[in-house]
Amino acid sequence: MSNSIETILHMKQYMKSVAIEKEKIPKTIYSENFIKNAKFEFFGKNRYENIHQGIKTWGPYDKGVRITSKIKIYIIKDKPNFKINTKDLKETLLQLFKIECELIEINDQQEAKIVNEVSKHKENTDQNTAHIVLHVHGNVDNSYNSRYYRLKKEFLNKGIPTQGVLFKNIKEQNSFKKAFMNNLACDIYVKTGGRPWVISENISNELRGSTLYIGFDVSRGKFKKTDIPSAGAVVVYDEKGQEILHLVSPIEKVQYEHMSRESAESFIRSIITRIYHKINAYPENIVYMRDGDIDKEEQSGLENGLKNINKDINRKINLHIIEVKKRGDLRIFDYSKETKTADAGTCIFIKDTDEFARTTFNIFLQTIDGDVNLENQPNAIKISIKNQINISLEDVARQIINLCHLNWSSLRGISKLPVVVHYAHKASEFHSAGIDEKYLNENELWMI
Repeated sequence: MSNSIETILHMKQYMKSVAIEKEKIPKTIYSENFIKNAKFEFFGKNRYENIHQGIKTWGPYDKGVRITSKIKIYIIKDKPNFKINTKDLKETLLQLFKIECELIEINDQQEAKIVNEVSKHKENTDQNTAHIVLHVHGNVDNSYNSRYYRLKKEFLNKGIPTQGVLFKNIKEQNSFKKAFMNNLACDIYVKTGGRPWVISENISNELRGSTLYIGFDVSRGKFKKTDIPSAGAVVVYDEKGQEILHLVSPIEKVQYEHMSRESAESFIRSIITRIYHKINAYPENIVYMRDGDIDKEEQSGLENGLKNINKDINRKINLHIIEVKKRGDLRIFDYSKETKTADAGTCIFIKDTDEFARTTFNIFLQTIDGDVNLENQPNAIKISIKNQINISLEDVARQIINLCHLNWSSLRGISKLPVVVHYAHKASEFHSAGIDEKYLNENELWMI
């Protein structure tokens, strides 16, 4: 970690601008670094830095082991007379992801008949064929009572994922735009159980042994009037960046999106139990991440719950608790005066020791390239280390950057937040809409 006088001066100016007096944090250490992205791994353990070229050249990571041999895509259009040339989509799935697909247009406009017709098609198909609904519609109505959400809920509760496409993303000649079509094909592949790429090296350079990354978000219903009970949406990845589990688990007591100590204890036990049943092993490390604040009650419950689990199984699972806030202040970065840009991986470390000798560690991390003067602004997140850990701040930042490059919803592969947190947030939103987890295939990332 190299000290930078420029960065330190900028940090002092920044802290003054947000009314944080240096006297209140007498021992503050600033430093900066750059975290380089790892390479990605595709079929045959081939590695490449560019995701699109890697898949195009070697095929998706899971090509040799996937169960699905074919995908049936059911096309629903909110404008019945709107014509779509789907030939390119079919060819893209074959060329990039090496899988055949069959496209079936559903012409009925009545929701019950649409669901019934798709369900009949599924019943008459062999088990190695995957199914997905492609819903072409106008602007999304965010209400859970909209046609878009009603159909999504109906299909997901029958175990059929859906993919929405806006009319505006289709060209005048009625075919998909090339870049958009590539991303759409990636979405369809993943939602039907595919795994296009992983990180070629371990996400962490310093954690030894098997490591699981748990992303968590609380679902309380998008609207106050919802009757949907509180639940915790969880997405779990391993140290190579392979998704191994996603679930929604009920939570008894939630206050301001925080779990009570008792709820956190039972919650972590239920998650560890589900993981064990899935992989028939306990990890050596758990990195627990969530969007927003983790209060003392929740943290204490997680730590105590894992302590009891370790006692029961007579081994030690190390717990690392990391708080991720998606609105890190861009003013903290000293952008070039000429270009006003910063690359993904730029990070600033802050170690604060207060008058009571309590130390806190924060990382401000650039997760997406961009220009601060344009619409595609760079994204900065704030990462706080909530408990004592035995790894460096650089390695924590490296883990975050690597997890931000596992967003399988596009061939760019980047999300603003670590993918485990990003997907957990999406899963929590769908749970709020009343989608029942028991109908969902745990191998399909239906929420992306």
